[in-house]
Amino acid sequence: MKTENRNHAEWFVVGPVETKRVGNLSFEVWANGRFCIRAPNDDYFKSDTNSAESWLIEHGINNDEELSKAMNNEDGWELMSNRWYELIVFEEISGVWHETWSGSDIVHEYDEESFKEWIDIHIKEWDEE
Repeated sequence: MKTENRNHAEWFVVGPVETKRVGNLSFEVWANGRFCIRAPNDDYFKSDTNSAESWLIEHGINNDEELSKAMNNEDGWELMSNRWYELIVFEEISGVWHETWSGSDIVHEYDEESFKEWIDIHIKEWDEE
């Protein structure tokens, strides 16, 4: 079985996958959202927080190519909702982190270099405001 290319957000636990702190701000790309899918045998996975990795592997899905087929409702699979990556800015106030900003851009595949660029662009834009 192939084991390459597990970059879709569904493989990750909801939370930050790339972070850069600037002063009292934290710019974070998060795996976010709910993943809910039904397998051909009627088992289903649904979570707002947990990785689907173990469940997917147990059901014969081991990489992004196979996952994409399942998410396109092929071979008896049924996708109800999927995850994504998004940039969120948190501000530390009196020792507590508060969500300050969340962009409307989302992506579905993990790319560390593009996430770092995404963060750097928003830091620059934030400084210019």
